[in-house]
Amino acid sequence: TLLQVLLNSLRTNAVIKFPDQVSPQDDFFKPRNREYFVRANKAVRGRIFSWNSTRTNGRLDYLLRLAAALGTGITEEECREALARIWASVLRPESSGSWAEYFISQTIRQEGVTYQLMHSLWRIHSPLVDGHDRWYICDKCQNLTLHNLRGICPSYRCDGRLQSCDPGEMFQTNHYRQQYLNTLPIRMRAEEHTAQLTSEAAAQLQNTFITGGVNILSCSTTFELGVDVGELEAVFMKNMPPSAANYIQRAGRAGRRTDSNAFALTFAQRRSHDLDHFREPWRMVAGKIGAPYFTLENEKIVLRHVYACALAAFWREYRDLFGKVEDFFFASQRYGPRLLQDYLAGRPQKLKESLLRIVPPSLHRELDLENWGWVDRLFGEEQGLMLTAASEIVTDVNELEQLKQELFNRNNPVEHLRRLIKTLKEKDIIGFLSNHNIIPQYGFPVDVVQLQIFHHSQEAGRLQLERDLRIALAEYAPSSQVVAGGKLWTSRYIRRLPEREWERYRYAICDECQSYTRERAELADKMDCCPVCGTKIGKNQGVFIVPAFGFIANPEEPGSPGEEKPERTYSTRVYFSGDSTDDNNMRLPLGQGLVLELTSA
Repeated sequence: TLLQVLLNSLRTNAVIKFPDQVSPQDDFFKPRNREYFVRANKAVRGRIFSWNSTRTNGRLDYLLRLAAALGTGITEEECREALARIWASVLRPESSGSWAEYFISQTIRQEGVTYQLMHSLWRIHSPLVDGHDRWYICDKCQNLTLHNLRGICPSYRCDGRLQSCDPGEMFQTNHYRQQYLNTLPIRMRAEEHTAQLTSEAAAQLQNTFITGGVNILSCSTTFELGVDVGELEAVFMKNMPPSAANYIQRAGRAGRRTDSNAFALTFAQRRSHDLDHFREPWRMVAGKIGAPYFTLENEKIVLRHVYACALAAFWREYRDLFGKVEDFFFASQRYGPRLLQDYLAGRPQKLKESLLRIVPPSLHRELDLENWGWVDRLFGEEQGLMLTAASEIVTDVNELEQLKQELFNRNNPVEHLRRLIKTLKEKDIIGFLSNHNIIPQYGFPVDVVQLQIFHHSQEAGRLQLERDLRIALAEYAPSSQVVAGGKLWTSRYIRRLPEREWERYRYAICDECQSYTRERAELADKMDCCPVCGTKIGKNQGVFIVPAFGFIANPEEPGSPGEEKPERTYSTRVYFSGDSTDDNNMRLPLGQGLVLELTSA
C-alpha cells in the first residue's frame, strides 16, 4: 500500500510515459502540455522531479504524517533515508527489481538518466463494475481512495483521517452521478456562426442546425438580426448585453415555439456594466425599451449630406470624372475640383430644390442654402475641405513624380515610386472623400482589408476574414492569431500587390511639446525640427507603412484553439504625456459666480 501511494504521487505529477499515438505537447493538456521525469535526487528546476527532494514533497510529507501517527519518534532525516532505501532497494528502475517494470528510462541531454512510469501498468476501474474493492474517504478533504495505511490521507498536507465508505450509497443522490447513470448521452456538435463565414457557408450551417445536425451554435452579435434557425431551447450569453433591446434580441431566440420551455443564462463579467446589472437584473429583463431616436439637426452630418448631393448631381453630368482618384484629380485638361466649383457657381436649380427638401428647415439659414453659402465651406481659400483634400493628393503625387525624375536622372531605382504613384491614383474616390470628411460613411467601413488563407482544408474555403483597416491592424498583424471555423489561424505576412506599393510615412514625436507629425517617407529622409514648437527632434521618429492590401495567413496546417484567448495587440493605446503644471490650467467664467477650470496634461 505504501508503494502504491508513493508511485501514485508521481502519476498525479504527470511523470508518465505517454502512448505512442498521444503527444504530450497537445493543446489538450495545457497548461502542463509537456513531459515530466523523475530520478533519485538532485533534480534541477523544471520538468524533472526528485524522488527524495531537499525540500518537502508529497512523498516525504506522507511519510512524516505516517511517522507521527505511529508515535515512534521517527525524525525527518530517518524518513528521508527510508525514501532513499525504497528507491534503491525496492524500486530500482535501473535494475530488475520487482517494481522495475513500472519504469522506463530516458537519457536527457546535459541532465543524464531520468525515469517515467509506464502507462500500460495502471488500471482505472469503477465500483459500479467491481464492487469488491474497499473504499475510504477523508473526513477533512473528502478525497476518495483505495489506499488506506494507518488511516493517513494521501492528499498533500491533509491531516484528515480515512474512514471506510460505500461510494454508491454516499453519492446516491449526487446530481452528476445520476446524470451519468440514468441519462442517455446526447452527442454534442458545436459550430460557430459569425460574420467570418461566407454567406453560402452561413446559410448551410443554419440549415444544418435546423435539421439537428448541429445542436449548439456559438454566435457573435450579428446573430441578433435577420437569422431564423427555428426552435431554440437555451441561450447562454457570455457577457451582459449593452441594453434591454439587445438582451431581448438574444434571450428571445429561445422559446419562440409553444411546445418547449426557454432557458436563458447570462454570465456577468467583472466590469462595471455587468456588475451593475447583476445587482439589479430586473432593469435588463423587464423588457422596457426606449424608442430609438436621433437628432436630424446636426450641422456637421447634414453638411456632409449636402456635399454628397452636390457631388452626385455633378457626376451625373460628368460621368467620366467618377471612379478613381485619378479620374477626378488628374484627368487631362479636366480638373475635377475646378469643374465642380464652376458647376456649383452656376447654382443649378434642381440641386437647390433637392437640398431645400432634405435639409431640416432649422438649418436652412445656418447653412445659407438660399444664397449657396455652404459652397464656401467646400471651396474656401483657407479651410475649404475640397481644396484641402485636392492640395494634399496633388502635391504628394507631383512631389513623388519630381523625385522619381531626379532619381531617374541619377540612374537610381524608381520602380517603387512608380508603383506608389499608381496606388495613390487608383484609390476609390468615394473612400478618399469619406476619409477626408467630405461625404458621409453611413457607418460602413471604407478601408476593408482581408486576411487571406491559402490552405486546402474545407474550413479555409468557408471563411471570409475581413476587417476595417483600423481593426485589422490589431487582429491581423503578422504573428497575431485568429480563431475562425474551429481552427487557429496565424497571420504571417503583409500582402503586396503587383504594380502597387504601400504608402510609407515618416513620423516623429517632439520630446519637448509631445506633438506628433508625419510626412511621406519618400519625401522626408529625416525630420529635424518640430513644426509646432521648433525644437530639434531627436531619435523619437521612424517609418511606418499602411497595409492597405491586407494580410496573409500561415499556409501551414492551422492549430487548434486552446482554453486561452490568442494574444492580440491594439491599434490605439492611451498615451500619458506627464503631470500637468499650473501654466497649463485654463479658467473659464460661466456666469453666476461659476468658474470652469480646465487642466491640460
